[in-house]
Amino acid sequence: MIETYFSSARQILATPGAKPESSLYPGFHALLEQTALFLGEPTVSFVSQADAESIGIPDWRVSKAGELLGWIELKSPHKRLDALSGHDLEQKGRFVDGLSNLILTNGWQWQHYQDGRLVTSVTAGSPESFEATALPTALDESDTQRFQDLFAGFLASTLVDYTSVGAAVSALAVRARAIRNGLTEIGEAGAGPNLLELRDSFRSLVFRNGQTFDWPRFVDSYVQIAVFGALLWRLESKKPISLLLQVGLKQGVHPLLYQCLKILWSADSRPEILEPVLEGLVQTINLIPPSLFEPPAAEREYQRVPDPIVHAYEPFFAVYDSKGREAAGVYYTPIEVVQQIVSGVESILIGTLGRNDGLLDPGAKFVDPATGTGTFLLGLAEAVGDIARSQGLPPDAVIHDLVTKRVAAFEILPGPYTIAHQRMETLLESYGAPADEKLPIYLTDTLAAPETGMLFDSDFGVAASELLKERSRADDVKTSDEVLIVLGNPPYERLPKAAALEPFAVKLWETLVAATPLDHRQDLKSARDLFVAFWLWSMWLLQPPAIRTSGAQSPTIDAKTADGIIAFVTNRTWIQGRSLRGLRSIAAAGAREMWILDLGGDTRGADGANDFGGGDANVFDIQTGVAIVWLVFDREYQGQPVVRYRRLFGNRAAKYRALRRTFDPADFDVVDGRPEDRLTPVMWDSVQLSEAPLLSQLWADEAETGFQTARDKSAYSPIGVDAADVYAETVSSPGKAALRTGRLAEWAALNKDVRAAGWSTAQSRRANRHAPDPSQLRVSRLREVQYRPLDRRWLYDDPSWVDWYREDLHGIYRDGPVATLVTNPRGHGAGPAAVHTSVMPEQHSFNNRGERASGLCGTRPTPPPRSRIPTRDQSWGTVGWGSVAAFWTG
Repeated sequence: MIETYFSSARQILATPGAKPESSLYPGFHALLEQTALFLGEPTVSFVSQADAESIGIPDWRVSKAGELLGWIELKSPHKRLDALSGHDLEQKGRFVDGLSNLILTNGWQWQHYQDGRLVTSVTAGSPESFEATALPTALDESDTQRFQDLFAGFLASTLVDYTSVGAAVSALAVRARAIRNGLTEIGEAGAGPNLLELRDSFRSLVFRNGQTFDWPRFVDSYVQIAVFGALLWRLESKKPISLLLQVGLKQGVHPLLYQCLKILWSADSRPEILEPVLEGLVQTINLIPPSLFEPPAAEREYQRVPDPIVHAYEPFFAVYDSKGREAAGVYYTPIEVVQQIVSGVESILIGTLGRNDGLLDPGAKFVDPATGTGTFLLGLAEAVGDIARSQGLPPDAVIHDLVTKRVAAFEILPGPYTIAHQRMETLLESYGAPADEKLPIYLTDTLAAPETGMLFDSDFGVAASELLKERSRADDVKTSDEVLIVLGNPPYERLPKAAALEPFAVKLWETLVAATPLDHRQDLKSARDLFVAFWLWSMWLLQPPAIRTSGAQSPTIDAKTADGIIAFVTNRTWIQGRSLRGLRSIAAAGAREMWILDLGGDTRGADGANDFGGGDANVFDIQTGVAIVWLVFDREYQGQPVVRYRRLFGNRAAKYRALRRTFDPADFDVVDGRPEDRLTPVMWDSVQLSEAPLLSQLWADEAETGFQTARDKSAYSPIGVDAADVYAETVSSPGKAALRTGRLAEWAALNKDVRAAGWSTAQSRRANRHAPDPSQLRVSRLREVQYRPLDRRWLYDDPSWVDWYREDLHGIYRDGPVATLVTNPRGHGAGPAAVHTSVMPEQHSFNNRGERASGLCGTRPTPPPRSRIPTRDQSWGTVGWGSVAAFWTG
């Protein structure tokens, strides 16, 4: 059979004007039918796809007894399957990802793929088999048998239900990738008016705050809606879905999802290139039993509602787009963290704010500003259901009231937004209160300025009009609703530059800057993060509606006017970090109580898990330590805030066990001191230590960060053990030019281009700095510095050679040596806690590994109170009078 195909192909290709692919279709079609009959499969049909090449779909659709079996793509005989490039390679990737059963061939190389995995590969013949001048190809019997086995495997492919979440999620991710690749390939020019209209609406209504929103970003957003929306349809209906059916989502409950999915389910609006991969998606979804995603029995003790697809989201992104997952901060919040936060809110509502009904209080309106997959909504609803049941109230009615009247949730990522809808609907059904109206989960940008009454739908299509309605309702929540509790897990992501932000978000940031002392503002660059913006936004939201409405475009924050609770699991930097002193100051100005449950787990610094031998694990799969914080505001309260603190140590399982226990105020200790300084206590082990002055009080200057060259290991480093290693000038006799030696002299002797490359660093490029003039090198610029705790070196001290020069620091040492205490502000790590020196310190100087870059130095000691001055042979508190001091305590 296959030899016959080779013979006919040679004759055809020898004809002038023959095309190496399409001209071979008739003979290839005959080969397919003859092979199927030979293998005893008379019900298999092969349908050639008209204009397949121009549309971008496989050449043959294969059916068995009327049901789709798979697809076959034929390439030119001269295109090796293992050496495809350009469009052919991209197309192969889309077909392999999107189609559950595929044969890819050039007539002599055959590859069979199932669910994105290469099953069989066979070589039968060669490119010469198609040459007109070549002798007829005679295949070995073994080659023929392998070809028949491959084809038989393709025809025998059966679709069976997935039996594991991992397999189902991987298949979904592969199908999603294929749809994404298809839309990316056709681009905006081939997408059609419906998708372009929706793209424009996303840009104008959702992605407005500095986020990149190009065609790939829209495609990514839309694909997540399509894939998870179709899965929601299957789980909601518990019936197979089909491209021939109308979208089966409940339109009244999920209007935006319904309209977005309808674009793909309409033959008039979906791009033709997506037909095969959408059929593959439908096949995959129909193989997912609705019961597959229910939580294991072991979890149901503390997670009672079936959770169909939340466990799929992180594994989905690991296959679909692992880098995008990290950028978007897609991490599932452990249910134990949610339970502890909700339990704390219940306790504080009753114990501090005097709302004896707690979570059931009809005036308690909840907002989750970054709901993700809706974990906090479910945790809140489950807690409300438990309380209702314990009080003899009907849980279905109480939860229905909560969801329809007292909850709102915002999410900017379409994938999590879609999953949150599914989870909330499943929860309501499990309590016998099925959703009968639009769920209060809105696709919107939390940090966008509310534009209530300023948006009109005359320019929007059906799907875009639904998006507009969601944006408008979210704006109403921002300005008009009396919100009492803001809870959730705000995202960690660097804020865009101010120029890319809306004025509303810029004003929030300016509020933080204004509240930060001048000598701390240089540290704010490390605080430009979304989680900081969400804390500021939440304090703005707890102000009266009149204040929010009047400042809708230019927000102001006066925490004294705030009323309610903010309960976040958040980056622990802000409970003690120097960079967020202003944030703590804003909160402390109006807070009545500040509850801190420090979960630790920071593996990046000396306070992290390494210091505890694995006994301070993170409750998330991240390096940044986290804490749960409850800020309590009461407009009637006039005193200073009371700070209460609790620290959890241990491995992850131990922390989860502790978090599942009911919030108990007795577990927390009161923290002395000013909240703006830090929200963590200093642990003393003696009265003498607790009464001693802080080291920061014994130094006249504010702590400074050491300088850093960013060039220490470069071939032309400006820092060395000996001054002559760096730069030296030797005059052999009067009147002669000095002989220049050292690394910088070697650098000066290079040609201009090589010299620039040898000097350049990443920081210098970012700052648009230019290489210095080699003729201006001067020995007088060499100075001794403290490089590491017991390691002094010589520095060529010139701003051109020191990337982080620290003008303030240099000013302190301008007149000569100064008594200096160099400390580690984050813990002891591998180096000394503190070192006494008299020369200017480099940033690594507190740590003898040189791996950290945040040392602080105190300079110019100020005389302590006369009664506390130690003699030469005495010391008090925590300060030793000598070459090495002890510990930084404040």
